[in-house]
Amino acid sequence: MGSSQIVSQSTAVIISKGLLIFFIGGVTLWYLATPYLVQPHKQFKIDFEKYVSARSSENDGKNKIENWTKWRLFVEDAVSNYTVYPFDHRAVALKDEKLMLNLEWRQHYKSFISKVESSLHVESALPWYSRFGLYNHFYTESIPGGGIRFMPRFMFGVPHPVLEDMYGGADNIPITGMLTESAGADRLVIQCFMNIVTLAVVFLLYINNPPKDSKDSAKID
Repeated sequence: MGSSQIVSQSTAVIISKGLLIFFIGGVTLWYLATPYLVQPHKQFKIDFEKYVSARSSENDGKNKIENWTKWRLFVEDAVSNYTVYPFDHRAVALKDEKLMLNLEWRQHYKSFISKVESSLHVESALPWYSRFGLYNHFYTESIPGGGIRFMPRFMFGVPHPVLEDMYGGADNIPITGMLTESAGADRLVIQCFMNIVTLAVVFLLYINNPPKDSKDSAKID
């Protein structure tokens, strides 16, 4: 019997199937998981809150809703519906009723605003996945003197001209990676993974097609 063959045919098939499952499963898991893992850059939150604070209008003693996202905010009360447009605000007069609000592209993300003493209070009815990654795309904060402010967590929730005004160009926009603290380190991780894939393909070709001299010696034996 030949003894120079690297691995038996059955073992080569098992290794091939195992690596195939590993790589396909890894890529599939990557695409399924990354929307839940990605986070906004910390500096963007600081910069945008400064931007909003410098441009927010005075409250004038009225409760109001401010919308600082690029999406329309639909508001529904007991008798009517109205819209708070992007980078705009609207005063509201509440007694015992609640307002129901939702952003136009996530209509199943419900927010309810009621009046507590002299200020507005917000409650949310959100799906479980809204706490993670891209699905956690906005937040609310109280306005001094009364009111609620809707804010984006990610830069994709802000119009492009506003980003240009804040940072003066793409080169100054803060960017974070999905796996690491920088996009450069992310590229290094991905490149290492691709190198492993390449080596695995070479290895599979080798064990399934051993060198000719190995085949010849196996036949002689």
